[in-house]
Amino acid sequence: VHLMPGSPGIDAGTNVDAFFDIDLYQLVYSYSFMQYYRLDLAGLVGVYVAPIDVGLAVSGLADAQGSADLIAPLPVLGLRMDVALTPRWFFRSGAQAFYLEYENFTGSILKVDAAVEYNPWEHVGIGLGFDTLKISVEAEGEDWPGVDLNGKVDFNYAGMQVYLRFSY
Repeated sequence: VHLMPGSPGIDAGTNVDAFFDIDLYQLVYSYSFMQYYRLDLAGLVGVYVAPIDVGLAVSGLADAQGSADLIAPLPVLGLRMDVALTPRWFFRSGAQAFYLEYENFTGSILKVDAAVEYNPWEHVGIGLGFDTLKISVEAEGEDWPGVDLNGKVDFNYAGMQVYLRFSY
């Protein structure tokens, strides 16, 4: 809980329960515009759909609660680079970004990833990588059907990933 200067604070014995639930779905299309020997460069376009549900409940001397729901479709543009280190080992990296302001809504997204992948078979790869993702959604007002958010949601993630890749 962030308190502003001059705010009354939270009294002892007050219970504060908060929740933040976000699901991320992504659909991406990439097109290789340069393939040269061991290098593949591609542009991509896609969309993240992020259903967000946040809420806060305060109980004790005073009882209050509030929640907000928002489905944030955020388009992305990006670049992808794959480098064949050997016939079976690859370095894969990419970046996606977008910023959008529309009426009372502002959204931004930044995703950067890098991985090393081993392909034991022609259409199967096993990889280890590092991923970062930052999503920010801000809404001012509650005048959209199905949207009940007046505030800002920031989501930051950074972590390792182990994956299995199938291609055709």
